[in-house]
Amino acid sequence: MQSNEVVEKCDLAIAKWFIDASIPFNTANLPYFQPAVDALCCMGVGYKVPTMHALCGNLLNKWVDDVKIQIEQYRSIWKDTGCTLMADGWTNRCRITLINLVYCPKGTVFIKSVDASGASKTADTLFKLFKEAVLYVGQENVVQIVTDNIVNYVAAEKLLEREFPKLFWSPCAAHYINLMLQDMGKLEEVSEAVSQASKITKYIYNHCFALYLMRQHTGGREIHRPSPTRFATNFIALQSILSHKDALRAMVTSKEWTTTTYSKDVKAKQFVEQVLDSSFCSKCVDIVKITKPLVGVLRIVDSEDKPAMGYLYRAMYKEREEIEKSFRRNKLKVEPYLKILDNRWDAQLRKNLHAAGYLLNPSCRFNPEYEKNKSTTQGLLDVIEKYAYDSKYLRSKLTAEMTSFKNCEGSFGRTTAVENRDEVLPDQWWDTYGTEAPNLQKLAIRILSQTCSASGCERNWSVFKHIHSKKRNRLEHQKLNDLVYVCYNLRLQNRTKKKQNYDPINFETLGDHSNWVLEDSPPFLTIEEVEALRKDLASMTIQPISNDIDELNLDEFDIEGDAQLNSEVNNQSNHIIDGEDVANAIDFATDGFDIEGDPNIEIILPPWN
Repeated sequence: MQSNEVVEKCDLAIAKWFIDASIPFNTANLPYFQPAVDALCCMGVGYKVPTMHALCGNLLNKWVDDVKIQIEQYRSIWKDTGCTLMADGWTNRCRITLINLVYCPKGTVFIKSVDASGASKTADTLFKLFKEAVLYVGQENVVQIVTDNIVNYVAAEKLLEREFPKLFWSPCAAHYINLMLQDMGKLEEVSEAVSQASKITKYIYNHCFALYLMRQHTGGREIHRPSPTRFATNFIALQSILSHKDALRAMVTSKEWTTTTYSKDVKAKQFVEQVLDSSFCSKCVDIVKITKPLVGVLRIVDSEDKPAMGYLYRAMYKEREEIEKSFRRNKLKVEPYLKILDNRWDAQLRKNLHAAGYLLNPSCRFNPEYEKNKSTTQGLLDVIEKYAYDSKYLRSKLTAEMTSFKNCEGSFGRTTAVENRDEVLPDQWWDTYGTEAPNLQKLAIRILSQTCSASGCERNWSVFKHIHSKKRNRLEHQKLNDLVYVCYNLRLQNRTKKKQNYDPINFETLGDHSNWVLEDSPPFLTIEEVEALRKDLASMTIQPISNDIDELNLDEFDIEGDAQLNSEVNNQSNHIIDGEDVANAIDFATDGFDIEGDPNIEIILPPWN
């Protein structure tokens, strides 16, 4: 063990390099940083680091070759499960359009990017790019291509399906669910609620004392959480504020708050009014009841942990049923929301492949609710006809094996097969129990192993943006492609399921959530304020992301009681000056709800099976 002085000397040397190179401090969390330091220690004193030319030349090329070998190992998986090509476009600082092509069945790998700056993104150009990618992966391995529903993409996919008759095209499910949330966000009641909620979070995260008190009353939990997309963030933020409603009210009626000079500020008084506004709480409850299931569907299709093809159809219909059930006594209220869902789902998102995934998923096919969705049979038949194409023999075999599956004949009727319908992933279920129907088994595994979204492409653009920064925008396209090729695939290999702690005031992880955290004109702290709060804030800890939002039971909210409490608190607060009046107001306002912690409440997201 080295002495503390030696350790500190090394730490300072590393910190100096980070600072001088303007490297974000959170890069120290990357998985290859510590192994690199360990390798340096093994070399001992005097080791000369590689030159710039060696790093961007020979060493980069060696890693490119190494990643290519790793990707080749995926080809055996592609033959068994099939794969999905995902495509998206991005325009960099030099206005160069790059088409990103990615594969995603059991795991996602980055294949390549294409510099399309020399040609317009016409259907013919896109068709040639997609055709090249299909041939690289192997047309017998590609089940579908997932893209946005832009006109040029749709036209290109029609040309591609003509070239490869067995190939399917699907729109990005995450993209369309985001559009649903975006359309809902434009409704007047939603935009007003989101605006008020963002004012609450902005005030808290821009005032140290408010942030300190909030974390005290929430047990160190944050009221703002990141989410997959900007539109989902709005509705998840509403859920979070609801789940911490009692803690926030306890905070603004506590002696620590009402006796401080902060509470006398005009903005502070507006903040308190917003927290205690019962009509705002009522709006949030209704909006969250409507959007909570849809956010759950987004989580399903946006996840890469499990193939979503067998779950999308069921999730969408259960989401609609849940909304109707929650507002069966007030159907007019949900009509605008249901109209948005139906327009996007029926006209744009729903495809035969989704229907086939629903019917081939044993947990869906043998569920009593299947009787409501028998129309999915037509979708599966269309898929079979396309899959068999010009083989009458294969069509007849698939039809016969469908009957065997429907009637639970042979291995389909085994006790373990019945018991495991809801216990294992559908593609694994078919791999185990579908051996007596080999043709349908192969088709089912190929369909149920696929994703529904092109989210991997969008995540990849962040790597492009980082590498192709303003300082490095002269990188030739091949060098850019090599850097992203290695970087993205290395990150995919090290993707972990462990949830990361999230600090809303850490600007390096802020992303697209600034409209929930940053004020237009944030206040400046005085030196005295900073020194007074330094010790208290240093002792606070950011708790790991918990399930407090995902355990939100909206039926437990007493809106009428909230309205009465709000009225009483406001009437009393009008007479608060200081001293005994403050103490009495606190006792009166906090009577009837628990100051010590958050309510124990639960949300149930749409299940995987």
